[in-house]
Amino acid sequence: MKLGFTTMATPELTGVEAIRVATKYHYESVSIRLYNSNGEVKSHSTPAHVLQIRDAYISENIIPGALMCYNPRLTADDKSKEALRDYMRFSLEMASLIGAKNIRLFGDVYSPLNFAEIAANSIQEFDNKIGIIIQNHKGWADDSGVLEIISHANSPHIGLLFSPDHCKPHEVIAVCKQVKPFIKEVYVANKLPQKAGEDKAKHALIDQGVFDWNAIYNELNLSHFDGIVSVKWEKVHNPELADYSVVLPYAKNWFDKKHLKDKSK
Repeated sequence: MKLGFTTMATPELTGVEAIRVATKYHYESVSIRLYNSNGEVKSHSTPAHVLQIRDAYISENIIPGALMCYNPRLTADDKSKEALRDYMRFSLEMASLIGAKNIRLFGDVYSPLNFAEIAANSIQEFDNKIGIIIQNHKGWADDSGVLEIISHANSPHIGLLFSPDHCKPHEVIAVCKQVKPFIKEVYVANKLPQKAGEDKAKHALIDQGVFDWNAIYNELNLSHFDGIVSVKWEKVHNPELADYSVVLPYAKNWFDKKHLKDKSK
């Protein structure tokens, strides 16, 4: 596995600065965001800005994780298909410019078949050089919904970006067993138990929440996973969370200890 992080952990930094942080803390990958309000790249980013990020990946020897994209939803209106098609094409083009091998999308639940067809056709237009990996998400397609899309698409270039924190804690190991063959990348996040009156559960460090990351790591055999495993610390949405200077070394230390423990077995 190649340990990375998403720039949701570093909202105050530019893309180039986040890539340099990866070098500082001995990470191998960074996933940046294509998002107009606060992403490191935007729809109106200049070619020079995008190439600065690509050059930083190269000079720092950091691997681009899946470009984090925020696709529109499908509806009964046929125009939504065209909007999704255009968005996928644009996102794939941006990924090719920064050197990413995949884009991250959310799976659609309104019409999984249409989503799959648009995704498969879009990557074919790029000669299958850029893949699409779909994150399971509570507000979009869950793990089974993403697998349905993957089945419809029937393409080796379309897979799952598995985010265990979007599963139920007591079901996550069973889900791991089901989705393991389809995983292209993994997001690492944990949550505290949700208290009465809270809108959502608060984020927690990797070993301090309701998800057993020792068990998840072992079930997914991450020590032999040939892909990117990214720390997903959502400070961009929760400014009260600890700074990346605390979280990234902590997660790196956890993974280093876990890897050494596995090697000693």
